[in-house]
Amino acid sequence: MSFLTFPEYNGSCHPDDWVRNFKFVISFRGGAPSEHEIVNIALLKISRSIYSDKNIQISKFSQLIEFLKADPSFKIFKTNSEQKLITLQFTYLTNVQDFIIELRQLLSDAEIFDLKRQKQSILKILPLKLFTDTFSLKIAESQSINEIFVNLQNFLFQYKRVVKYGSVITLRHIDTGKLLSSSLEKYTGGSKQYWAYAVDRRATDYES
Repeated sequence: MSFLTFPEYNGSCHPDDWVRNFKFVISFRGGAPSEHEIVNIALLKISRSIYSDKNIQISKFSQLIEFLKADPSFKIFKTNSEQKLITLQFTYLTNVQDFIIELRQLLSDAEIFDLKRQKQSILKILPLKLFTDTFSLKIAESQSINEIFVNLQNFLFQYKRVVKYGSVITLRHIDTGKLLSSSLEKYTGGSKQYWAYAVDRRATDYES
């Protein structure tokens, strides 16, 4: 990405992230411009709806971030991040890694840094049926956000291993090693259920 294609800041992302990415892109321009010069360039990439008063003196990145966070667009962004956090859902089909990455990002975007609030936010978004007293206690006793996520990751992986409605399982006969399979054909008598029989391999193993 070049400076010309670098997106302008319009309040749709966190100011810290935008400034960090801007610094990264601008570092490839070469030379040794001062912080004041780089900030002036950054101001050119801020939406007119946010930065329109040229009389505002901003010469440092710390001032720029403070200015962007004081704009109403940032409050809207944080509120939106909190709403996304509340509606975040985990099911047995959810990828654990993707879920935790998104969860951490939303906590950061919403600027929920207090450990107590982080614990409350995490416990709120997980379905009650996932909870166990042991898990809740581990979260409550966690001393850092990293410890919380380690406990959360272990619990979610354990949850995904539990057989539940909708799970896809394999049944293997211990003595013969054959797998239980079924057919679309039905028994003509008796239960009239689908045929069930043992095979050497899963049906998908025969597919080329």
